[in-house]
Amino acid sequence: MTAALPEEEAPPTTSLQLNDDVARLPRRRPLELIIQAGGGPVDALALHTVPLASLDEASRRCLQSLHPGYAGGRWSLAASCDGLLLLVARGPACIEEHLLVCNPVTRQRAAVPPPSTSRMARACGFYLHGPSGEHRIVFLDNDEESAGLGSSASHHVRSLEAGETRRLGPAAAALHMYSRIPKAFGHRGDLHWIEHPETEDAGDVVLVFDTVRETFRRMARPPVGSGYYAADKSTIVPMHTSTDAVSALQSTLGCQVGTFPQTYLGLPLSSEKLRLSAFTPLIAKTDRYLSGWQATLLNPMGRAVLVDTVLDSQLVYAMSVMLLLQGTLDAVDRRRRAFLWSGEAKVHGAQCLVAWERVCQPKSQGGLGLKQLATQNKCLLLKLLHRLHVPGDSAWAGWVGRLPPPPPPRLTLKKNYAADDLVLMEADGMLATAAIRGGSVDIWVMEDHDGGERWTRRHRLDVDLPPPLPDVGWASVMMVGQNAILLRRLEGHAAALYDLTEKRVMKQLQLSRTDYLTAHVFRDSLERHAFFDLLEQS
Repeated sequence: MTAALPEEEAPPTTSLQLNDDVARLPRRRPLELIIQAGGGPVDALALHTVPLASLDEASRRCLQSLHPGYAGGRWSLAASCDGLLLLVARGPACIEEHLLVCNPVTRQRAAVPPPSTSRMARACGFYLHGPSGEHRIVFLDNDEESAGLGSSASHHVRSLEAGETRRLGPAAAALHMYSRIPKAFGHRGDLHWIEHPETEDAGDVVLVFDTVRETFRRMARPPVGSGYYAADKSTIVPMHTSTDAVSALQSTLGCQVGTFPQTYLGLPLSSEKLRLSAFTPLIAKTDRYLSGWQATLLNPMGRAVLVDTVLDSQLVYAMSVMLLLQGTLDAVDRRRRAFLWSGEAKVHGAQCLVAWERVCQPKSQGGLGLKQLATQNKCLLLKLLHRLHVPGDSAWAGWVGRLPPPPPPRLTLKKNYAADDLVLMEADGMLATAAIRGGSVDIWVMEDHDGGERWTRRHRLDVDLPPPLPDVGWASVMMVGQNAILLRRLEGHAAALYDLTEKRVMKQLQLSRTDYLTAHVFRDSLERHAFFDLLEQS
């Protein structure tokens, strides 16, 4: 007979281990897409989520809400990181910025102080610092602030756990902080920006921030946006040219034969008098600006500043070289007027408090100082001619008079994507870029992120989306599964899961016009962070 050995008793489970196990449970939940819900008071905030992989409206849930007038601001979602949300409230004219970090699951929230209370600062990114496990926020702060433009600009990083803010590296040149708010995309411990005040004058680059070393570097955009010639998206338009010559050119260049009117250097080009339809892209540019602004979060003066600084200047390039049709100016004016008075796409006469002619008068005469587009167009056409002759003996006029004759024109084949057309995302675990232009989407991946940094095009899609998705305005921050991508309409009220292999729409999501589909994803976290108490005490 053999004696039975006593069974080893399992060690008792401690409360700390139990808490850790419970905290890990939400990590198994699927990613959810965040929706900024509307329909309530304009100064309230309600964030909802739907499963990213299914877009199941029946699984929609309320994630976070702030009551009207919370902390005196109008809040919106700025970033999502590690189960935490970073909310931002901007004052009139988007000058002041207040930050709030919260955990929707544990119901913890606290305000985050800016690097400086006397200058304009922008929160650029929110990340988890790997070596220390700290949650940190990157700020861009202008020095010696004056009308949104300082003498220099610096990046700062604030550790929520340590409660301290540090300056990163030497100061850069002065940056205009009224430009678009930087939105970071995180991948492999780095933050990436396509649109950032520091890259506006740098050409086709992506700004990259290493969150471990806390250093910045610049990365080239995909070739399609770096001056490379894309034959399949270019055309040649023959004029008084023989058929044989056209065939030879088409064979050499690999282009299609096109017709007028068409767009060149952002302007309509034609051999005949332009019609109103040729200026549709200029009007659509205004629509793209308006679709990205959350007008309900702005008061009338905030909307007036955006009209003055953005909408009044977005036609300057076109108005400097051609006399725009009155119908084009009227179409832009209707959008300016509707945004100013109601924040909507249309406005009724009863909503217009003052005649538009009075609004466009100088502030000294009781107006808001908005520009009369027709007058601005004529002035811009005369601007360089006036500078050349008044005063006629100026250094600039003398320099123009001494210029040698221009060299013979050279053929340059170039195809550039604007920053508005590019969206950073993740595909098959790699950094990717979706280049969007109307119904066409090119997906590029970077297979060697830390090495040669070369982009490879994986997919070229001619997306034919059914209503209510006639055009593509935004792609998801990551691939949904292996072969699907999330596409969103420009206005942000509808989305679709698109199968890259079968090239078809798998699932559609239609929201109400008061809801807005953000570009942020979220996964629950039950972890309670001590820095919330630290922030409340500071």
